Amino acid sequence: MVLIQRHLLFLDSLDSPYQIIAADVTNNQQLSPSDLVIIQRIILLDIDAFPNSESWRFVPAAHVFPNPLNPFTDPYPEAIQIDGLSMDMTDQDFVAIKVGDVSGNANPLLFGAGEPLELWTTEQSLQTGSVLEVHLTSADFAGLAAWQSEFYFDPVRLALSDWEASPALDLQLGTRHLDAGRLPLLWWDQAARADGVDVAPEEVLLTLRFEVLRGGVPLSEAFGLAAPAARNEVLTSEDRSRPIALRFDRSTALLPASVATFELGQNRPNPFGEYSWIPFVLPRSGSAELRIYDLTGRLVYQTRDQFGAGAQQWRIRRDVLAADGLYFYELRYEDQTRIRRMIVD
Repeated sequence: MVLIQRHLLFLDSLDSPYQIIAADVTNNQQLSPSDLVIIQRIILLDIDAFPNSESWRFVPAAHVFPNPLNPFTDPYPEAIQIDGLSMDMTDQDFVAIKVGDVSGNANPLLFGAGEPLELWTTEQSLQTGSVLEVHLTSADFAGLAAWQSEFYFDPVRLALSDWEASPALDLQLGTRHLDAGRLPLLWWDQAARADGVDVAPEEVLLTLRFEVLRGGVPLSEAFGLAAPAARNEVLTSEDRSRPIALRFDRSTALLPASVATFELGQNRPNPFGEYSWIPFVLPRSGSAELRIYDLTGRLVYQTRDQFGAGAQQWRIRRDVLAADGLYFYELRYEDQTRIRRMIVD
């Protein structure tokens, strides 16, 4: 959206015919604010698909655009016609254009790559009938031009009642799918400032207020970032995309003893590429052991550490596991054991 906006404001130009085709999400052979509106509605889950366009367009790689700065001057082909095939033919390639992806980074194999921007919130317990506030901050929200995320929450336990954003950010939240626990977010710098926007580390980016319908678990068990990773990223003023990670601060965790039972949570993100966080809760301080097994039952990773009582988490790096695929992770504490599954992608 930022690149299209800059193009429309004559601050920068889209200099590739493939960028221009990607930006034309209305499929009317011209770029206008209507394209921005459609992309915004897609991100906020107001609509599920582009109304007048396919998700991908394919142009033969050998095609030469008569006017690269206006690829709509003449109709461009989206197929290769082969008549009377009698031998092997090579170099019959296409350029794949993801509609809406003007930056050209829609590679599913690379989603979530790079150093993440970390969002932080305090771990706290869910108490039935109370109002719970989730304050999101970041020590690294600097020089940014856009931010999109999709949060999830357990609609059985939580109901969104209100929200408030930093004055520096004109945030938009999509509320169409609250009953399913989906909460998409969108912000971009509509002033298109060359250096982007900075928000001080001590300033709250976003506050979400929930009515707790059913308590008894930590916040990290009922709230987080949704998959896929492509829906959670920021764009810097230098047009560099960064993934987003959500962290729960256990050092100031608000977890009463009544909530602290031995629990093992689902790792996040899952599936994961570079690393993943495994949340768990201990009723008392003590030693905990983590074991990871492959599908054959072979032990591939084992570690032990000391932890305090309450909500904790273990960070697992991709390089400690042998290959992609399904694994089982087991947490041992005193004479108790919990097991869950995770996927390495």
